[in-house]
Amino acid sequence: MNIRKNRALFLSFIFIVLLFLAGCSASGDITIPGTEPDSPAKLTEPHIRINTAKSPVKGELLLSIYSWIGKQSLTKLIIMDENGNIKKLKEIPTNGLNFTRWENNNTIRYTYISPDSMVILDRDLNEVKRVRMLKSKYLATDFKPDVHDSIYFSDNHYMLVAYYPVDTTALNPSDPRGKIVTAVIQEIKDDAVIWEWSSINFPELSAASKENVPYHPDPAYNDDLHLNSFAIDPNDYGIVMSLRNIDGVVKIDKKSGAIMWILGGDLDQFGLASHMKFLRQHHALILDNSTLTLFDNGNDSRPYSRMLEYKIDFLSKKIIDFKEILIKKPDENVYYSKYMGSVQKYGRFYLGAYPMAGHYFEYDSYKGEVTFDLELITPPEFMPDSPLVAYRIFKYPVK
Repeated sequence: MNIRKNRALFLSFIFIVLLFLAGCSASGDITIPGTEPDSPAKLTEPHIRINTAKSPVKGELLLSIYSWIGKQSLTKLIIMDENGNIKKLKEIPTNGLNFTRWENNNTIRYTYISPDSMVILDRDLNEVKRVRMLKSKYLATDFKPDVHDSIYFSDNHYMLVAYYPVDTTALNPSDPRGKIVTAVIQEIKDDAVIWEWSSINFPELSAASKENVPYHPDPAYNDDLHLNSFAIDPNDYGIVMSLRNIDGVVKIDKKSGAIMWILGGDLDQFGLASHMKFLRQHHALILDNSTLTLFDNGNDSRPYSRMLEYKIDFLSKKIIDFKEILIKKPDENVYYSKYMGSVQKYGRFYLGAYPMAGHYFEYDSYKGEVTFDLELITPPEFMPDSPLVAYRIFKYPVK
């Protein structure tokens, strides 16, 4: 009797286990190759899947998700914790790029760039103010800022960039550039332009262009430079710009507006070795007196993307050290984002946006492993021409 009783109990146990496993299978839990077995992928929002979440760096992640070619105009501004749990979400009825956090005198502000203005938000993502570029020497009227980048100092002090179409032959009949899109940067304080720079004064940059992209909304104008980031060098307050279409990063003197140096492309002044050269890059930043990071997109002739870090002696224009980070797919091919992208370094970690690949990674350079992997899931009706993307991703570690 005891034997029969024990056997019955054993069979009941097996039956319960099988029911449990069947329920797990039906629940939709999946494990992505490369993730930890005890960390199955999870959906935190219908279009976001977290494949890996083991970052030791606590902080606030920011991204704005929208449809690349505009199958829908809705954008979701999202704030997450380090594990991908959504803390705040705000929907806006237009495209909104470059969702960024700023802190000044213990006041937290967020900004994003809409099709016609930079929008300033408070800590709870309530709108505070909308700002545009102002009529000036280089702009014939108030003008919409370009969506690629901006810098916020306060509600009444900020820097914006415009893509401004100019027919150079109307100014100088012998100018070979013709109809081009100029990059105009303004620093605005208390509703006045206090500093301004325009690429129209530098025809040598246009001459180094690798790709003339028709300007939207008027394709008669060529976007021969495509400024996609600008930042302040913390050492001397010069402006460091990424000019995608010349494969170059350019620094200008804040006082004179003159070019101080050029890294990359045909105008390179640093003697980059072949493995150090980048293609169609985004998001160039100077972190200290010798470190520069950027996102190297690559192109169809070299279809993979990299996060790059350079140690540079800027005075002697020499490369001291170089590091590349390549994130591989399970099939060992390297992720490739032909357009857009960003890289942010904090400590030993690198946070990279690969928008056209649909992935956003945190990478631990000491351990050589991905510690966070966010994947955007595009609805089938949007594909193949309009995937869901986030132009950049940022993390603000807890201090």
